[in-house]
Amino acid sequence: MSTSLAIALVSPHAWPAYDDLTWRIEAEAQALARRGHRVTILAPVRGRDLVAESRRTLSALRDGDTSVVLAEPGQVRVVPIGRAFGAGRRKLGGPIDLSAALQDVLARVPFDVVHVHEPLAPTPALAALRHARGVTAATFHRPEQVAGVAFVRPFLDRAISRLDVVTAASETVRRAVAEMFDVDATVIPDAADTRRFAPTDDADTPRTPNVVIIARGSDRLGVRFGAGVAKSLPASTIGQITVLGTADAHWRTSAAIPTVLRSRVSAVADWGAETRGETFTTGAIAMIATPEDMAGSVVEEAMARGMVVVAPRCAEADSLIADGVDGVLLPAFSRERWITAITELADDPDRRERLGRAAAAAARDRSIDTVAEMLETRYLGAIEQEPAPVRADDDTHILVDLRVRPGQLLTPRQIVDVCHSRGIGAVAVIGDQSIDAAREAAHAAHQDLLVIVGQQIHSRDGELAGLFLTEAVADGLSAKDTADAIHDQGGLVMVPHPVWGEPPAPELLAELRGACDCFEVVVGPASGIRGGITTENARLVQRFGTRITAGSGASEPEDVGSSHLRMRRFADAADFLVSLDDAVPVQRRRGLRPKSQRERRRPEEAST
Repeated sequence: MSTSLAIALVSPHAWPAYDDLTWRIEAEAQALARRGHRVTILAPVRGRDLVAESRRTLSALRDGDTSVVLAEPGQVRVVPIGRAFGAGRRKLGGPIDLSAALQDVLARVPFDVVHVHEPLAPTPALAALRHARGVTAATFHRPEQVAGVAFVRPFLDRAISRLDVVTAASETVRRAVAEMFDVDATVIPDAADTRRFAPTDDADTPRTPNVVIIARGSDRLGVRFGAGVAKSLPASTIGQITVLGTADAHWRTSAAIPTVLRSRVSAVADWGAETRGETFTTGAIAMIATPEDMAGSVVEEAMARGMVVVAPRCAEADSLIADGVDGVLLPAFSRERWITAITELADDPDRRERLGRAAAAAARDRSIDTVAEMLETRYLGAIEQEPAPVRADDDTHILVDLRVRPGQLLTPRQIVDVCHSRGIGAVAVIGDQSIDAAREAAHAAHQDLLVIVGQQIHSRDGELAGLFLTEAVADGLSAKDTADAIHDQGGLVMVPHPVWGEPPAPELLAELRGACDCFEVVVGPASGIRGGITTENARLVQRFGTRITAGSGASEPEDVGSSHLRMRRFADAADFLVSLDDAVPVQRRRGLRPKSQRERRRPEEAST
């Protein structure tokens, strides 16, 4: 890997890693680091010491020290961000605490990729992506998380649309995401770290095959079913039986094993890859008790060890196991069928060896390193798809956003600062009824930023926008009188896109044709505005002699520059009209990234 990306993996669950989700994040981070990337895990934490470390880290970051967050190439750094809350081991980040910490980190640190896992968990991680400067990604893990947010879907659509890379942990989850959000996710399932999990030496394998029953569900249904099967397995051909159960209230797993079986059945709590590695070392057959127990990487790890996996038929099992080739699939909870299948495997060592070798080969082909390679490809593809920006120091051209809307979330000072940081050379600040905010922005502007004072004017015939104004224009005039009032002060008339206001009727616009200087046709983020035309169609309109404009309509800093023009530099309204003749419209999924981030990724001569 020639390019070392700075990647942030955001966990909704508490750290240290303690469940399938956090174990996957931990494994992905290590695999990405092995490819030379700089990987930071951002997670809420448990424990007084880690909470104190979180406060110290965020304090140093606010003082400008980004090194406390960024990892070195080939390294993983865990950065605690706020205190975790919740009962038992499944703890989530506190909404207020985590939201403020994520905003601080993502707004200050130039990550190339910000990847949120389980974005619909009840944490602010998805909303925090608005502060990310680089490519944004998300992995959905559980279908119930997707289905459980149906009632707030309108609030999530915009956030989901901002994602550059969307993946799902299974085909079931992919279908749920597609149905709920009309987003096509790439399935990247959980995988084994084949450096840790590999076939054991035949010399270590007992003559009578040991069985591992994987039953980690919280309701112990799998433990009860597994115990029922174990009770009928012949002791003469079956060795030791181990139940791998959840670490939550481990005593309940032990209590669910009947007394008559306790001489040959033991229970082990799943505390992570180390526990599973030890448990699988001498195992020959892995019994996946219920479809719920397919979750996580445990099945892949058992296969990577060369164990024969016996699993219930379900979508997840069908995607991982080829029945009779590298494992055995059976109807769920059909006890007699399971007893017969496991007994036959125990009696046939040649078949066990053949299935185990095939299982290990299949697991190697889709290992965690393969997952890291797939993610890297998706990240780089998203980076390459971003339109190349124009440098702010270009001598002949500048970027121009011709509609930014001031308000509580985007003050005049913020408009100036965000335009300066993102290399925007000119911006039209357009408010309703007043030009005070635009004047304030013009007064605060740096030397390299031209602020065009604008106003959205409500004539009695429809709405018009004025650019290059010196005085506010009253509402309620006729469209013709409104256009005259704009021109009388040396301004220009822009016909607004219907998204931002209802313009005059077509027949009236035909009468006003000579008084309308330009038409707003490219608006807002590419994924967030409905009804806009493509930039290709906008250029076609230009060829027929119509001067077009493009504006983000941003009311928040994150959207500034999402639609803009690349124009020759201009000094006043007359120059502006001339520059519009060959202006190039550009539309993005989000606003422009900060200038330094773009220049670091692109060759010096790149331009839109």
